[in-house]
Amino acid sequence: MYKNITPKLFASIFIISLLLVAGSYCLEYFMGVVPCLLCWFQRWTVILICIIAFAALLFSRNKLLALFFNTVILLLTALGIFFAARQTWLQHQASPQSYSCLPNSSILLKTL
Repeated sequence: MYKNITPKLFASIFIISLLLVAGSYCLEYFMGVVPCLLCWFQRWTVILICIIAFAALLFSRNKLLALFFNTVILLLTALGIFFAARQTWLQHQASPQSYSCLPNSSILLKTL
């Protein structure tokens, strides 16, 4: 007998992404780690996943709507993986003197 696991899946995605966002803000505000631009992109990707998982938890009674939410979450996850891979690649290419992925966002905004 098939059980609908979609609400449990969306609830799990929501809780995990909420914990990831909370952890990133704790690192920033309590540990003093200043996020770079790619860190912000990753953070906003996870925030969008969290919002969409919450909306899916509330409104995904229809199978077609649940499929839509699954697809959007999957695409955002792929985008987050791309940002994380790019950041990892940049950090491995950096010299030991300048071990960072990108300048932080305040420097980039001042130069615009």
